Amino acid sequence: MVLNVTSMLERLNVQSVSDQLYLEDSLDVFGTVTDETNDSVAYRNPVIDKALENSGTEGYRMLTNFTPAKFEAIWGIVETPLTVRWLDGKGHKSKTTPKDALFMTLVILKNYQTWDKDAVDFDVKAPTLEKMIMRIVDVVSPALYEALVPMPSMQALVDRGAQFSNYAKYATDVKFQPSHRPTGRFGEK
Repeated sequence: MVLNVTSMLERLNVQSVSDQLYLEDSLDVFGTVTDETNDSVAYRNPVIDKALENSGTEGYRMLTNFTPAKFEAIWGIVETPLTVRWLDGKGHKSKTTPKDALFMTLVILKNYQTWDKDAVDFDVKAPTLEKMIMRIVDVVSPALYEALVPMPSMQALVDRGAQFSNYAKYATDVKFQPSHRPTGRFGEK
């Protein structure tokens, strides 16, 4: 096999010059459009970033009842289960990020209106918003409950004096009434 390195280098050099000329011509023709595109801000979490940009941290707190730092703490608890559930399945993926969806959920839970009014605020259709918020609540509530709600031990209840002292140990003089739960047709016994 004969390899002609000089012709290969010459061809690559000509291609490089041609590409450079094409880029310069494209810049002359489309330069203003690319400058405008570069000036636009790309947000990682558009809803949250827009809320912070427009209203600051105090407005953010009024919308969600949490400061951005507290929201980040909550996000740290629910990030893994929420992201896994958000990216689960096939088909069309939502344009809303999981973090934005959590923010929207907190806003809706604090300032509840009808789904239609909330949908207008977030520029989403009402059925889509309802489905998204309910999915977020289903995923987030077990994670938050596990992380934030401690189950008191019996010893802790005794130490605090919060133990219920008058409880029945044995059911005496009590008549238990069985519930009627038919298993077949209504006419059968």
